[in-house]
Amino acid sequence: MKKLTIEHALMMANGMSVQPPSGEELLTNYLSSDFDHEPGTRFLYNTTGSCMLGAAVEKATGRNVREYLTEEILNKIGVESDKLEWMTFHKNHIHAAPGVASSTENNLRLGMLYLQNGQWDGEQLIDPEWINKATTRRIHTEVINKESHLDNGAGYGYQLWICPEKDTFKFAGGHGQDVIMSRTNDLTISVNQSADDGGSRAENEIISKYLLRPTLPSGALAEDEEGYRLLCNYISTLKVKKRKSNRIPENLNRWNGIYRVTSGAFHINTELRLVDDNNVYTDFYDHEDVNVKEVSIYYK
Repeated sequence: MKKLTIEHALMMANGMSVQPPSGEELLTNYLSSDFDHEPGTRFLYNTTGSCMLGAAVEKATGRNVREYLTEEILNKIGVESDKLEWMTFHKNHIHAAPGVASSTENNLRLGMLYLQNGQWDGEQLIDPEWINKATTRRIHTEVINKESHLDNGAGYGYQLWICPEKDTFKFAGGHGQDVIMSRTNDLTISVNQSADDGGSRAENEIISKYLLRPTLPSGALAEDEEGYRLLCNYISTLKVKKRKSNRIPENLNRWNGIYRVTSGAFHINTELRLVDDNNVYTDFYDHEDVNVKEVSIYYK
């Protein structure tokens, strides 16, 4: 533990093969975890280690990480705080992952800040030396299954992935919530979707093939009226019909009971609910078997 540094947590090299549970006791869980690798030597994804970074910010500044970032950075780059939701841990002090919800534009602005080396409207908000370290490969990630993400083998910086394309890196959230930044093309791309692993891979392949691999022309592109018409027609075919909902019965007590899964698997997913004070994550994700076999429903 004495060898573990903040930089190790930043680059997902905590040295723990088993991720400590989060929840209210995440600090104790993390600091009492066993190590099976020397910190800094092996990439091992560790969300609880990222939560600890929030604790470090509060220790250093006297403000929790949300307050600190909102005042020092987010407000200054135009991030809409009402479209930014973070789960809290440890007596509602630590705002951290998992469970961060944001908007496409908010994420885009953060990516633009990084691509501009921490500068916004002439003001240096983040030390450019830190940006350089964060966006440069600090550790190799070959130990991860490369089929999960197209760019997993390219390395990891500080809380972001290094892409195989030259001078390109990205923030990668679950289910394809990505912000890709390319210095080569002076381009920031923000994607907000709800995809499975296959959808995320398809997104990576399309962006790489059409936007990152080629050297994009400088200046505005020539208008293509026919191409725009075809695009509009295609988008119109993607609309989903409004679902017809069944009326909620007047006697809700009829829902009370124990429901059992008789075939397949039922997985409680935190993304399917509103972000609120009830941390469903700790109820369903801190266990080896996250597939629920039995659900008890009681309406009071």
